[in-house]
Amino acid sequence: MRLVGKPNKDVGVSLIRGLNIILLVLFVGSGVFGYWGLFTETGRNDYDEMAGIIPFWSLCISLISISLVVIINVSRFVLRQRRKDRT
Repeated sequence: MRLVGKPNKDVGVSLIRGLNIILLVLFVGSGVFGYWGLFTETGRNDYDEMAGIIPFWSLCISLISISLVVIINVSRFVLRQRRKDRT
């Protein structure tokens, strides 16, 4: 099936912005929880089972989400620069 007319670029931009916001919220939330669970006394006491594996993986998710934000935004910048160079 072929779409009629020009594609709407605003939809893609808004989806990427929404994804960036979701990933940033995930980064902050999981980062704060992971830090609390691993590096504070109350967090270590609450998550002493399995040597704090839940806060550890929360910090890993935090690092993955911020990495995705950086990759997405750098690729958007590079693609925008390529598009400018062609014109």
